[in-house]
Amino acid sequence: FHPAWIPDSLDPSIERLQRVRIIAGLVATLGVYTFLAGGFDVTELLTNTLIAAVVLLFLTPLTVGVMLLVWRRTGTVRELRAPLADGFKLLLLFVCALTTPVLLAWWMLGLG
Repeated sequence: FHPAWIPDSLDPSIERLQRVRIIAGLVATLGVYTFLAGGFDVTELLTNTLIAAVVLLFLTPLTVGVMLLVWRRTGTVRELRAPLADGFKLLLLFVCALTTPVLLAWWMLGLG
């Protein structure tokens, strides 16, 4: 999956490094969390995932808004309307894909 509005990376090794960084970050986060907490608590993990989804949902459009204010000084924002709408749809899809399994797990475990 590679949307048209995202330019190809200049170096293919950057894509591999990003994937490795994401996987290593996930492994390190779960490992440190399990080690420091003294055990693996599913409810706290689910809560943290929901909080991260909400923060992402509000922080990303705010960041894009600031970038648009900077862009407005050098060009028109109107030409970016369609790509930004597509990006926002993708963000909503990601947050829904993140939130739905968490809420289902919460419901199945009888936590909420």
